[in-house]
Amino acid sequence: MKNLTLTIALVLSQILLFAQCPPGDLIFSSQAQVDDFGISYPNCNEFPGGITITGNVLNLNGLSGLTSIGGDLNFLYNVQLSNMTGLTNLTSVGGNVSIIENYTMISLVGLNSLSTIGGYLYINRNNMLISVSGLNSLTSVGDGLSISESASLTNVGGLNSLTYVGTAFEIFNCPSLSSLSGLENLASIDGYCKIENNDALTSIAGFEGLTSIGGELSIRSNYVLTSLSGLDNVDAESINGLSIYSNFLLSSCEVLSICNYLANPGGSILISNNATGCKTQEEVETACEWVSVGELNPASAFSIYPNPGTSSITLETPKLNHDATLTITQTNGQELISRQIKEIKTTIDISHLTAGMYIVRLQSSKGIAIQKLVVNK
Repeated sequence: MKNLTLTIALVLSQILLFAQCPPGDLIFSSQAQVDDFGISYPNCNEFPGGITITGNVLNLNGLSGLTSIGGDLNFLYNVQLSNMTGLTNLTSVGGNVSIIENYTMISLVGLNSLSTIGGYLYINRNNMLISVSGLNSLTSVGDGLSISESASLTNVGGLNSLTYVGTAFEIFNCPSLSSLSGLENLASIDGYCKIENNDALTSIAGFEGLTSIGGELSIRSNYVLTSLSGLDNVDAESINGLSIYSNFLLSSCEVLSICNYLANPGGSILISNNATGCKTQEEVETACEWVSVGELNPASAFSIYPNPGTSSITLETPKLNHDATLTITQTNGQELISRQIKEIKTTIDISHLTAGMYIVRLQSSKGIAIQKLVVNK
């Protein structure tokens, strides 16, 4: 009986030992190490430490039992790893997730179940990475989110479930990134928000769900960005600093959040070196005077082309009963042109106007519509 008891105790101790996770942090630098973990610790599902994957790892199938990692999860300098296949059951990481300088990584597929990250999410210098598809279940990042220096990244569509980021949100130095579409559910950033040095970014559309920024808002050196539409719903009182500069085609900055901040700033203001209409703080403040005016949607009420114009422009007014009055004024309110509009298409001579921004106002029985006109010489 004593021998049987000892045998049972020994078997149980071996089972418990077999089920334990190895102590401390782990570094996997070869495929054999990854495969051995799955064999040696098949019941290690909740790993308390941190894991670093680097070097010549081809796939992560040996880690398929992991459901949580208590420390950091690092993917660093991998030369063969193209995605995260094998981590399908991973739902949470307590520390940072760093995906940095992986030379053949083209997607993040495999992290599809990951819903929370306690620390930072760094996605930096992965030059083959095309998208962040694979993070579709991620809802919150406890500290910050940094996406940078990834030459092939074209979109952030894989972040469509993300609602909260703490400390910081930044996307910079991604020369192929053309859209922020996919971030529509992001509601709150508890720190600064920086969108900087993205050469192909034409629009901020994708931030429509964002209502709160707990720090500075910086939009800098996005050379083909033309409008800040998409930031309309941010509570201006949550912003504590504003920098909009060196966006050479940016002419439309008068979204509601920016206008409200300029009316009652909670911190510093730097607006410079953008296109006419957003070149200075004064220009944006003038344009903001028109933001809430009128009952008509200007985009549907009338269109102006070409805009910018040089010697003449065409006004197209498909939505109006043609009893409208057109006025073109300087930004200080001085009226320069006034005439009745009786046709759907009307050509207006602007050859006598100097280069700069003007306000086009169209008033009819349906209401008032306002648009900006930029004149180039």
